[in-house]
Amino acid sequence: MATLGLQPGDTIVVPGGDYAYLHLGNITGTAAAPVVVINQGRSGSASITNYRAATQ
Repeated sequence: MATLGLQPGDTIVVPGGDYAYLHLGNITGTAAAPVVVINQGRSGSASITNYRAATQ
């Protein structure tokens, strides 16, 4: 699994498409600088089997 070195305030751009498995984990932002995940291009779908969001 790739390590992206994300920091609070970064944006993750996911190409549009259909994903059987898309893992985004260990991502930490702050209330003032959240990490944002956006779709690029066409719409798509991903199967979500376990979702957990935490704020501090």
